[in-house]
Amino acid sequence: MRTLTCALAGLALLQAGCTTTVILTYQTLTDVRTMQEQTEDYRILGTIKDELAHKTGVGSALQIHVFSYLGRVVLAGVVEPGSMVGTEAVAIAKKVEGVRKVETFFIPARPSYSRDLTVSLKFDASIIADMELRRSQLDWTTLGGTMILVGLVDSDEKVKRVVEHAKSIDYVIAVRSYIQVRPPAKKREPR
Repeated sequence: MRTLTCALAGLALLQAGCTTTVILTYQTLTDVRTMQEQTEDYRILGTIKDELAHKTGVGSALQIHVFSYLGRVVLAGVVEPGSMVGTEAVAIAKKVEGVRKVETFFIPARPSYSRDLTVSLKFDASIIADMELRRSQLDWTTLGGTMILVGLVDSDEKVKRVVEHAKSIDYVIAVRSYIQVRPPAKKREPR
């Protein structure tokens, strides 16, 4: 019986690992950024989060969402009045090599975390259901009913679609879009 349990546990871990690999591969391949750009953005994001955690503490760092697309950093989160966390996050981000621009969206308090989470989950479902959009090209958070949208898509029309999805969700009071557009590279004609 113990051998069977161990075998089943091993299969479950293998399946979870394979599923994770498939998801990460899909996200990487459907991203508009090159592998090098994705790697650079993840390095920027990780560096900012790490420095912020060391400087302000893990709890404070978790209050700040960090997004990086093509070196454009968006910092969003709850920063209590009198707290230096937002200022520290901006200072840290500006010092990281490869950061071109830093933008922020901070609120002093979050009225309802559960409502914001519900909004984000409904938005996620609407993006997944839209066959014209790729979940892997977008990131977002909801803070006090304001949706902060970040990402990189290949047309202005897709930005409009994403914003429309966000505005259509109950309890969304505002939408802040930091989505960038990069038209697809032209394919070379065969000779």
